[in-house]
Amino acid sequence: MASDKKPLYEIIYRQYKIKILSGELPPGTRLPTEMEIAGEFKVSRITVTRALKELELEKFIRRVKGSGSYVTEKEWQSASDSSSSPSGNKNGLNFISLILPFDEEFSTIFLKGIEDEAKKKGFLVTFHNTAEDSDQEVEIIEDVLSKGSRGLIIYPFSETSNLHMYSSLLIRKFPFVLIDRKIPGIETSIVSVDNKKGFEEITSHLIEQGHRKIVFVGSWVNRISSEQERYNGFCQAHINHGVPLMKKNLYSFSDAEAIPDGYRENLDKDIRKIHYLLDILEKYPAEERPTAIAAVNDLIARLIMTTAQERGIAIPSFYSLTGFDNLPYAAHLPIPLTTVEQPAYEIGKQAAEILFRAIDRQENQPVSCTIPPHLIIRESTDCVV
Repeated sequence: MASDKKPLYEIIYRQYKIKILSGELPPGTRLPTEMEIAGEFKVSRITVTRALKELELEKFIRRVKGSGSYVTEKEWQSASDSSSSPSGNKNGLNFISLILPFDEEFSTIFLKGIEDEAKKKGFLVTFHNTAEDSDQEVEIIEDVLSKGSRGLIIYPFSETSNLHMYSSLLIRKFPFVLIDRKIPGIETSIVSVDNKKGFEEITSHLIEQGHRKIVFVGSWVNRISSEQERYNGFCQAHINHGVPLMKKNLYSFSDAEAIPDGYRENLDKDIRKIHYLLDILEKYPAEERPTAIAAVNDLIARLIMTTAQERGIAIPSFYSLTGFDNLPYAAHLPIPLTTVEQPAYEIGKQAAEILFRAIDRQENQPVSCTIPPHLIIRESTDCVV
């Protein structure tokens, strides 16, 4: 993940670049004065001047002495304008863009659902991987906007880092649809599986197998809406079955920031966190020892399974283990994983349908689509002996 400590001038430069590219600031618009921008961002005028010079060098603005800074007319503006018209971009190509934070087999399933809908409309689909980097997410969106993308389908990496970008797209009424994760504070079109219901079902499965001490393992439960929804389902299942919840049985990767210096420092960061979790669980008194681990996704479940096996911990006889997503490898792990299917093809298809309706109507009214989950029981869970 990239550091959030960017130069202050670059933050100003990027925010105004997004506003210009998205059409929020059309050609001829006069930018706020340097003093006004300095006050808005709480920086010096020197910092603002540097940001404006960068925008001027790239010909996004022209600076008129004694008058101010104005948005220019450029080729990228023509492409952006054409993206909201039926004729497509200036090259005659109609395309939309899929932007995901990962590049794995799962992403091709999203893409297939989107492409099948795009073909019906005579559109191409470009695919982009942000590599879990919020800065790269901005750069990719800037790039596809400048090239005339008619609409965006985005699986956000961070729900808060690029709020300025998403709000600018909404202000301009540029068509886009989110996958899986909401952006707090703004209402957008989104397609997701029913995360709460899915996790409620998989937790109920464990409870019905006799498990009463179940650990929930997330990555950033308080920062990612889909994880919070899954945790809510975890809690609801306990309440439905009359099983008390225990705070100590909630573990988040963010908690592992307190790992002592030097702890298994030769290992990958995420593997260290799993070892740290298993160390914690081993220290529980016998009467409090968990018998099941409910991971927030298949990726974490796979890390837990492989690390547990390295330590000689048997799955499912010592810990039953569940995931969420039904990634392609879930059925082929050493112990096939009990999980909840996130229907990527259907999510992609529905997202594309919503996007094309917005493009056809030249509007971006928020639409929320929730797809039912499907519990898949495999060999990683078993009854308590």
